[in-house]
Amino acid sequence: MRFVIFGASSSKGKAKNTGKDYEINTMLVGRSVREWQNDNGKCIGYGQQTTEIQFNPSEALIKKLEATAFPIIGELITELNPENPQENIVTDFKVCWSIWDANPENNKK
Repeated sequence: MRFVIFGASSSKGKAKNTGKDYEINTMLVGRSVREWQNDNGKCIGYGQQTTEIQFNPSEALIKKLEATAFPIIGELITELNPENPQENIVTDFKVCWSIWDANPENNKK
């Protein structure tokens, strides 16, 4: 399945309040804007909003992230998150194309 992948973030440090080490790695992926309706109103969505999906920060994946011209249309390769089997974790991604590939400015001489 193809997604708009806007980019990724990787944070590492010590928690201010507890002093515990932390590492948070997330892919920023587009999904349809959530629509809802109830007795009090409704929301109609247009376009995409971002959702965060954890990724496994392997050396190969970090190098691939650094070399990618985001945003892209791509496919996520996932597996079950060993820390939470109800969620997937990204282990890799395939670039189908970057939005910069279709930029008409690239064709000017």
